[in-house]
Amino acid sequence: MKNELSHSIQKIAVIGSGNVATWVVEQLQDTDFQIVQIYSYTLEHAQILAKSCNAQPIDQVSEILPDLDLYIFSLKDDHYAKILQELTFKMKLAVITAGSLSCNILAEKSINYGVIYPCQSITKSHKINNLTVPLCIEGNTPATVEVLSAFAAYLSDERYFLNEEQRKILHLAAVFGSNFTNAMYGIAFDILAKSGLSTKMIYPLLQNTLARVENATPWEVQTGPAHRNDQSVMKQQVEMIDDPQLRQIYQLISDYIIHKNNK
Repeated sequence: MKNELSHSIQKIAVIGSGNVATWVVEQLQDTDFQIVQIYSYTLEHAQILAKSCNAQPIDQVSEILPDLDLYIFSLKDDHYAKILQELTFKMKLAVITAGSLSCNILAEKSINYGVIYPCQSITKSHKINNLTVPLCIEGNTPATVEVLSAFAAYLSDERYFLNEEQRKILHLAAVFGSNFTNAMYGIAFDILAKSGLSTKMIYPLLQNTLARVENATPWEVQTGPAHRNDQSVMKQQVEMIDDPQLRQIYQLISDYIIHKNNK
């Protein structure tokens, strides 16, 4: 961790109390930054997070102080517009943590603004202070980027400078690579559980699949009946699936793998 404050940033407000907001607060523990306020729609949620950093918990936008150095907005995407509309002052510096929103939503409410987007699956229910979290940084001016980069160094050692289009592409890739993959894990677990089989049996396979792509592309290490274009096995497996939606998913992904191999 760095031992100097990021330029003039000292007093911070965190607008949000969810997974990413919680991670930000935890990362700023034992630094010289002062988290002054935690805002949440639900006061109880704000109180829980505020207690960990001796901040003021609030549930009204009108209570957000106007003279702080940095405002970190970590909200659901469809909540930003309403919160910002209720702000009655212009912020000195503000950031959003969203992957697919434009930082220009802050333009009317902040002099300097940008994005610090963590490309990581962060949840309160798992230990988050040891996570490797790549941060994607964007700012409305070169000076803003410099300040945000210096501040972001307190959150993570991995920082990347991406424009809006690049960040949205990364977010899309993350949806496929993490969110959709996790849903596939869920389907696999459901299939095993339904048959009374232990999900633990598939853990080594899942771990090995991820390990193999550290030194090769996913397409280079692809295996399975679709990769072999083994029509008899695929036909048999489709017939084993009762759920029409899962049957469609199986067929669509298998067709894509076959197409990718032929291409």
